[in-house]
Amino acid sequence: MANAPVRLRLGRRLDAFLLRWLDAKQQEAYATLLSTLALPMSKLWEVYDGRGGAEIEFRADKSGLQLHLRRKQSLNAQEAWVLLTDVAHNLRAWLHPWMLTGSAFEAFGPKRLVSDLLNVPGQLCFENEQLTKVALWETHPYAAEMRLCLHNLLKTFNLD
Repeated sequence: MANAPVRLRLGRRLDAFLLRWLDAKQQEAYATLLSTLALPMSKLWEVYDGRGGAEIEFRADKSGLQLHLRRKQSLNAQEAWVLLTDVAHNLRAWLHPWMLTGSAFEAFGPKRLVSDLLNVPGQLCFENEQLTKVALWETHPYAAEMRLCLHNLLKTFNLD
């Protein structure tokens, strides 16, 4: 990362930086970073890099949770939808370390996780408002492996 040799003037302070790095194929890649933030170059790169990771997560949520299909007209419905989306995002992110690590589902992306794995049919049994049993249909192709993943989830919280 280096300062651009020519300073741009677009009505307010604008810093321009030239970026160069090796991509996944070990070939040089280039980009320009424009910023109005008054930060040192190294800190600006951290902020920019973090934003890139967030953008990837937003895109994954949009396709995985199928957010592009859902539109709510009333303000209350929109607020509820934002809260449910946050909960769904966190649940999807936590599933990997809590129950999918080391399983056949570890490489599942958000879309496949939601559409295939979280739709395994079964039955939940409750006693005194506590979950006591999860019975998955044995005919489903993911049921046996999902059972192991659910045990991993219980071990994570010492509930086994």
